[in-house]
Amino acid sequence: MSTGNAFYQRHFLRLMDFTPAELQALLKLAADLKQAKKQGREPRRLQGKNIAL
Repeated sequence: MSTGNAFYQRHFLRLMDFTPAELQALLKLAADLKQAKKQGREPRRLQGKNIAL
């Protein structure tokens, strides 16, 4: 099943498992999620969950 998310069911085990572009995308996603949480508008799929950033 494809979700359209390049990181779906992938684990961050080694830095070398990701391309530079994927790492930049992960950092941007993390920053966006952190900002959304601070503003009280975290995505529903993340409500009640902790995110390690």
